[in-house]
Amino acid sequence: MDGKRAVARRAAELVLAEGPEVLGVGSGTTVRLFVEELARLGYEGLTVSTSFDTNIVLKKHKFKVLDIQTVEQVDLSVDGADEVFSLKDGIYAIKGGGAAMLREKVLAAISRKRVYIVDESKVSDEPCARGTPIPLEVVPSALPAVEKGLNALGVRWKLREARGKLGPVVTDNGNLVVDLDCRSAVEKVEEVERLPGVAVSGLFGPGLIDVVLIGERGKLP
Repeated sequence: MDGKRAVARRAAELVLAEGPEVLGVGSGTTVRLFVEELARLGYEGLTVSTSFDTNIVLKKHKFKVLDIQTVEQVDLSVDGADEVFSLKDGIYAIKGGGAAMLREKVLAAISRKRVYIVDESKVSDEPCARGTPIPLEVVPSALPAVEKGLNALGVRWKLREARGKLGPVVTDNGNLVVDLDCRSAVEKVEEVERLPGVAVSGLFGPGLIDVVLIGERGKLP
């Protein structure tokens, strides 16, 4: 069993053991496998999703999906990550490869317990070792101002271009995505998030992470 399928199964088993009435479901390829395993094991609770893509997958497997705007609290949420590493104050994750980081951060904020699922390749011994960019979700009209602010902070960046269509990536919220070079940005994320027009960054800190499941056996912390 490959690492993604193994950790997806472990997460589904955890959900069945804890029995949340409302389950938050994030985005990404590993999360898709998690939904398949959840359906196989017969989870019957309600779900809340972070993206149109995940909504489609959940409904395909006959889960009842609530609109995240109607939910104040989620018992447990399961999401993926693009890179996981530790800093002196705890575990961090970079998310947003699928451009859903705003709703993913909202879901994490309203969840009683936050579980992230990754295979071993996503875990780094030091920050930014995989070269994964830290994405920003940016209001379109504020893009020039945000670019100016990033340049002033000395953060390298690139507007994310879409595949399959011309032009930039547009999020489910109608915003743009700017990818930041991790090494030049990781210590400046709080300043970056204060720039007018930045909705959210894809860096998730210890306050939004409870458990990281890794592959077949691993776990952080």
